[in-house]
Amino acid sequence: MSKRRGNGEGSIWYDTKRNRWTGQYTAYGKRKTVYAKTRQEIQEKLQKKLVSIKENKYIDKSKLTINDVMEILLEEIEKANIVNENTLLRKKKAGEIISNKMYIATIPIQQVNPAQINDCLLELTSYSNSYISKIYMLLQNVFNKAMLLGIIDKNPFQIKGNIIKPRSKKPDKKIDALTVEEQKIFMQQLAQKDYKYKDVFYVLIETGMRIGEVLALKRSDIDFNNNIIHVRRTLTKGKDDKIKLGDKTKTYAGMRDVPLSNFLKGILKKNNSFDFLFLLSDGRIYSATEQSIVILNVLRKIVI
Repeated sequence: MSKRRGNGEGSIWYDTKRNRWTGQYTAYGKRKTVYAKTRQEIQEKLQKKLVSIKENKYIDKSKLTINDVMEILLEEIEKANIVNENTLLRKKKAGEIISNKMYIATIPIQQVNPAQINDCLLELTSYSNSYISKIYMLLQNVFNKAMLLGIIDKNPFQIKGNIIKPRSKKPDKKIDALTVEEQKIFMQQLAQKDYKYKDVFYVLIETGMRIGEVLALKRSDIDFNNNIIHVRRTLTKGKDDKIKLGDKTKTYAGMRDVPLSNFLKGILKKNNSFDFLFLLSDGRIYSATEQSIVILNVLRKIVI
């Protein structure tokens, strides 16, 4: 083990056992160690540490809590723009539950043990299975981030059977699709009366598109010459939890072309003074509640 000190570097040496360059510095009376593959990298790491201490911005990793690491993770995800605003909003809501409902959230993450994690997770059975999964996954990612940052040595979630994901006391919502016969009856009933949202239902049934995708359709998305509907965006929730027009579909696979039947041609060629095919009477896009009304309003009136 050869220890060398360069000008303004602090203590730097190459650790032959670890096969890594090693650097040490003192922070508030405690000796700290960092590692890197090259001498230049260890110099840069030490310099950042020394500058942060001098500017009173140094954070002792041993004191970082689950909340602290979660904030780093969510901020990184937001800046990387790797998820849409609605997905980011759901992650933040799951994070709020962790912060408000789990006592481990304020404990230094180095001190949190599997038993404490399980205690907190078992208190979540009043939430839906969907929410439990989101909270469990976010917590798992927080510990993984802590490991990548060198705050902890192991992620307790990576050991099979170590952390238990509870099951909700609430029954899962069962969604039954219409049978072919029911769909025929439904279409016949729609044709008998001028229901407010009948055209939306026609598109939903004929194409299998999501309600948000249908309500986000523009006239420019309809290729009448080649009989194609270009699905390119959906209504989604923004950071303020309000409905907005997204610039893409829910998933990348959702960007697709859907066949346009002759029946739908006649529906979609109707005169409309707006760029969008389906808007409220005042020209606004549908809110989350109004999207639900589109579905429920007709279903309440049509008996199959």
